[in-house]
Amino acid sequence: MVARVVLTRPAPRQVALKQALEAAGIEVLALPALEIVALDTAGRLPDPCEFDVAIFVSRTAWQTYWQALRAQDPCFVWPMTCQLASVGASTAQAIEQDLKQVALEGETFVLTPDADTTQDSESLWHQLRQALRPGARVLLVRGEAGRDWLAQTLQAQGFVTHIHETYRREPAQWSASAINTLRQWQASGSLGTWLITSAQGLSAIQAQWRVHAMGAVRPEGAVVVHPRLQALVGLWLPPLSSVRVAQPDDQSLFIALTQQR
Repeated sequence: MVARVVLTRPAPRQVALKQALEAAGIEVLALPALEIVALDTAGRLPDPCEFDVAIFVSRTAWQTYWQALRAQDPCFVWPMTCQLASVGASTAQAIEQDLKQVALEGETFVLTPDADTTQDSESLWHQLRQALRPGARVLLVRGEAGRDWLAQTLQAQGFVTHIHETYRREPAQWSASAINTLRQWQASGSLGTWLITSAQGLSAIQAQWRVHAMGAVRPEGAVVVHPRLQALVGLWLPPLSSVRVAQPDDQSLFIALTQQR
């Protein structure tokens, strides 16, 4: 079992996993690579009543959109005519939890990839292409500069697709305390295993590494949430470092981080 773990997801996503790792006797540093900034959507918030399906690419996409809807109309109830879909199971869980708090006309169902498959746009598309009628109106909610594959695929298949951006990711600034901890860990010969969940996050980490002149010592290993990240992160780590792929839910990440060598 690893002795040290660095969690680089945005701050709100770190708490439960950090607590679980610490309870298992692991030294944990919460070091967000990115911070989430909600965009001002006043005057341009699409109404889900006008769409057949609304797709959310992340938990943040759902939460920022839902909060904006409720701020605009505190009594807003999700229309049963608009199917909900999400790229990941954890996002689906967040949607279901939020909608349980408001009165609905029926049971909430969120179309999402199976839990044992890769949680990405390609897996969701396999579900969507069977569920969508020809010419369906699709609302795709994501962050700024999001991956275009799903939108392009929907449009190419003839679905009327509206992209709505609700947030952006910005590089987080590491505190002096965090940098001091990293330098102490470097001096002891172990930077532990790092959780890295996006290419943008990796780029932000690399930029911080240069700014703070962290040198050639790198983490001994990493856990990532998609096979596309495996080789990219591996290039940043020392040769022969282990990069394990795990599902993005806390339980799967906990297992991967505690089993990483």
